[in-house]
Order: sequence, then structure tokens, then C-alpha cells
Amino acid sequence: MRPAPPNAADCVAGVPLTVEQGATLWRCAVETPDGQEPMWDKWTDALLLVRDGEWTRAWQDSVMAGRYDAYHVATADLDGDGTMEHIVATWNAQGNGLGINHWTIRVFSQLWDEIGLYPDVQDWGPSSIVAAPSYRAGCDLAITRYVEAGGDKEESGSTILEARFVRMTAGRMVNATDRERLRKRLTTAFQRQREAHFERSGDDIEGDAAGWLEDESP
Repeated sequence: MRPAPPNAADCVAGVPLTVEQGATLWRCAVETPDGQEPMWDKWTDALLLVRDGEWTRAWQDSVMAGRYDAYHVATADLDGDGTMEHIVATWNAQGNGLGINHWTIRVFSQLWDEIGLYPDVQDWGPSSIVAAPSYRAGCDLAITRYVEAGGDKEESGSTILEARFVRMTAGRMVNATDRERLRKRLTTAFQRQREAHFERSGDDIEGDAAGWLEDESP
């Protein structure tokens, strides 16, 4: 944790990450000085964009167990136009039981305008950035969540990992209606596969949804 630069979100300290020359993201704790009213109501944590030492934008955040370091930034040409977009993944919490991880995924243009927001994406990881279908350029994002199955006798009452896909078009993120959702039942074998992934990675927060869904074993 390092002291954050002055900002209107009242972030006092956090973890910085250089994202490009002259630009840094800060994930930090909000603390209202004694005797002052909070300027940003009910914020406990924030994500800041700092350019040349001065904050320019802030987004509300939520961090469990002081893991301000649990975030990363990826770049990808989402619409295939030769310009890279920024994908910011911030880890928010881990549930009890299966230890499902909850993330917020924000997509920004090259100039850091927010063009997509996806809260409570579960077991996100780098493999959730996938190639677009062969008939169009770019990349898509797999937005994953565990859901309860219904309507299918074989799966009724089961927990399912479901991935829907989003794509960039006309400068915004939209549902990729040309891709079907992928689903995989959370069997004992799948749970062991998931646990083995976290053991290999040495961390227990970044998932491998693409790998799990592509594995056709029951």
C-alpha cells in the first residue's frame, strides 16, 4: 500500500499499476477525513485513473480482505480495427464453500472511456478473453456465472457454469448474439479440475473458464 495522489474520491492509500506511459491505475481505500462529509457517498474503495500525477477519473470499487493488489489490466483489439482496448478485472470477493471468486470487469477504449461494465463475473481469468468467430475479426469476452439448472431432468437441481459472450461494435460492448452460451455441470470431476487449476497457479482467485468449458469430460 502506498499513499495515493490527491483525489476527489478521498482515496488515501492503495496499490498502483502502470498501464501506459504517463497513466497509472490505483486501487485504493476511501477514508473521509475527520469532521468532513464524504464527497462520494458510501464509497469504501475506489479505482482511480491518474495521468501525469493527477487523478482524472474514479469508479466505485469493493475489496475483500485488503486485497488491493488483486486486479489486472489486459489489452486486446476487441473489434479488429487495429486499436487496442483496455480490460480491467478487479477481484471483489471469494465465497464460502466452493470458493467461487467474484470479479468486476470494466472495458475501456484506448482513451480510457468506459464502454462496458460487468459486475459479479464469477471465476474470471485471462482465458475469458477469447478469439471472435472466424468470420469476424477481434476478440470477445466470456462473462461467466454459476447458475442453478432448471427444466432439464438430467440437470435439474444442479449447479452449472454458464458463459455468455459479449463483443465490441460501434464503440460499445454488446451481447454477441452470434454465439451460443456454453454450459458445464459442476460435477465432482469438474470440482477436482477447478481445484487442481488453483493449486497449479499458486493463487486461488483467477479461474480458467475457457479451459474448463472446452474440456468435454463429465
